[in-house]
Amino acid sequence: MSDFFYYTVVLIFPILTVLVPEPVGARWGALHKSFYLPPDVKARSERNGRYLWIIKYILLLLIVLFLANRFRLLSQTLGPRSNKFLLAVIWGLLGGVTLFLFRAAYRTVVPNMRSIESQYPLLQGPLGFWLTSFFLGGLSEELWRGLCIAATRETQRDTTSAIIWISISFAIGRLGGLPGRIHGEIVDVLCEAITGAFLGYLFIMSGSVVATFIASFLYYTCLFFQVRRSVDPSIQAMA
Repeated sequence: MSDFFYYTVVLIFPILTVLVPEPVGARWGALHKSFYLPPDVKARSERNGRYLWIIKYILLLLIVLFLANRFRLLSQTLGPRSNKFLLAVIWGLLGGVTLFLFRAAYRTVVPNMRSIESQYPLLQGPLGFWLTSFFLGGLSEELWRGLCIAATRETQRDTTSAIIWISISFAIGRLGGLPGRIHGEIVDVLCEAITGAFLGYLFIMSGSVVATFIASFLYYTCLFFQVRRSVDPSIQAMA
């Protein structure tokens, strides 16, 4: 299996978040030759962009499944112990709780994380949308991560360095779009990269994408409710 395939797989997620633009903002930017949108256009663009993430996740899911099946990596993408469902659930629950505790500790070490979180896109939009996003996002992102690790093994690369690069790609991917899934300060991106690295190692330890999916869904859902409870209710109510 070639190096080109490996790098293609690792870069799929960030490339996809950039190459699927939000049409309102993209149209205005192309017409006025500017990346800086006026407030009214930006508000519409961000509202549309939230729902565009659902399309991006579906596209990522389809691409990953196609590549995994095409190159006979589906079983490795799912993980060698993906059939041990109960064990994967336990790993996933432990992983999700560990990530949430890590986030609390990170927030203590980096005090301005609370200010950053008060600007998170997940403060806007209905509950049903975000739960759907966490489900589809967790499924597609973790299958992508599983495929990346499978490609790492097939090309006989060092797993530790590969996980670092995959986690960086993961953090950059979540920055893509308007709005991104995270706000974008360096400490915010670093936290997301550490989260990605943890999920990568969780996949290796558990041997199942079910575990990383459960950990991801649990972590981001808990973070969603925690952040929304910590900010002003009037912010939460905005569309």
